Amino acid sequence: MTLDPNMFTQQAASGKAVLPADAANGFYQPVCQILGATSAAAAAGPTTLTASSLVHFDLAFPTGAATSTFTVTTPDKIEIVDVIVRKSAAGAGNTVQVKDGSANAISDAIAAAVDKTITRAGTIDPAFNTIAAGGTFTVVNTFAAGSIAANVTVVCRRV
Repeated sequence: MTLDPNMFTQQAASGKAVLPADAANGFYQPVCQILGATSAAAAAGPTTLTASSLVHFDLAFPTGAATSTFTVTTPDKIEIVDVIVRKSAAGAGNTVQVKDGSANAISDAIAAAVDKTITRAGTIDPAFNTIAAGGTFTVVNTFAAGSIAANVTVVCRRV
């Protein structure tokens, strides 16, 4: 999107920029779309949809050899749509799982064992994957052998 120099009123010269009235939403609507202020819609036949903005939470698990739980608080209402695990060291039988604030499983246990391997959630439970604004979810790394060192990315959309 390009900015038109005429989109600001004369007040811009005094340092008080003001956007002019825009009845057709030719400016505000694209800005809202870029910021993710849209929601998904059911597709039935030829439909034009606006893509939702995706956000993500990144966690870096240290090299340590212990099962641990990390709690994440989200400022916005979100829907978890994917979980990606990238191993940073060798380990055998280690797993990562995402759960809601009440310990209900959102994802299956994701293998986190082979160095430099990327694995993802095989399942996401729609009964538990929506987290309220200010709510929490947990990421549990279960240690079995070797190292649990990994990066975990929880992919979400704002709802």
